[in-house]
Amino acid sequence: MAFAIMALALGVLLQVFSGGLRGTVQTSQYVMAAALAESKLEALGVSEALREGEQVGVFATHPEYSWRLVVRPYEGATPWPVEFADVRLWALELEVMFGQASQRSVQFSTLKLGQLGP
Repeated sequence: MAFAIMALALGVLLQVFSGGLRGTVQTSQYVMAAALAESKLEALGVSEALREGEQVGVFATHPEYSWRLVVRPYEGATPWPVEFADVRLWALELEVMFGQASQRSVQFSTLKLGQLGP
């Protein structure tokens, strides 16, 4: 009888620990997705020009993470005329996909100031 109770208790404990482990793995994946997104958004306008349109790709350092970027002119109110100093405020929407068959994703959006293209 005591052995059966101990076996049941161990089964429950194993389920709790495996659930915690899955949660930890998922959390680390989301943290990595956020770090990769931050890196991508920081590079835009600096090492990569801002151009209107949609782009897709895979992160070279983490090929299990892919991304989709949409860049368009910001349509909201700005504190200066749109043509001021050949710059424009851009709306950026970045989605980072990961997991088996890219079933999970995180979306980020921001505004960035960039020069008008030639």
